[in-house]
Amino acid sequence: MLMYISKSINIDRIPSALRHKLRRGFTIMELLVVSMIMVMVMMITTQFWAWFSPSITDIIARERILRESHLAMQFFAHDFGSAVRVDADSNGTGFIVTRKDVNDANVEVHYSFENDTKTIIRRMSSGEEFTIADGISSFTVVTENPLTISLELEHRGYYAHSDPIRRELVFHWSPP
Repeated sequence: MLMYISKSINIDRIPSALRHKLRRGFTIMELLVVSMIMVMVMMITTQFWAWFSPSITDIIARERILRESHLAMQFFAHDFGSAVRVDADSNGTGFIVTRKDVNDANVEVHYSFENDTKTIIRRMSSGEEFTIADGISSFTVVTENPLTISLELEHRGYYAHSDPIRRELVFHWSPP
């Protein structure tokens, strides 16, 4: 038989052995122990991430340099594949490729190094402009036969004290 109590219970009238079971919750000591354990787990997690972070940022920097160099080489290969003539530009920060398009017409493509943004810009004679590589630390063009284009990409990892990651690309071209 079930009985339901409809009145509230006065806690002072309950014996002390039962009164202790009615008061539930955490003591201050339990809260301090749990807090200390949480702090220790956070310290271990922080040390773990500090140990792995430099290698992760190093991998990201290497991937970025590889992507930039691959993109630059694709543009160079496209323009130099049907190139007729290559000349240095007037200010010495780039070169002009004269190539044939699909209609056998001459198209001039101007490559220039922007020193303030460390980028190589590709400008078409039609007015289109592309950034083909970012993070360039040096860019040189030697117009002797064969033409030699040398560019060095550099990217510093997330941490300022880490060594920069560098990759040098050298592209040779001789007239047909």
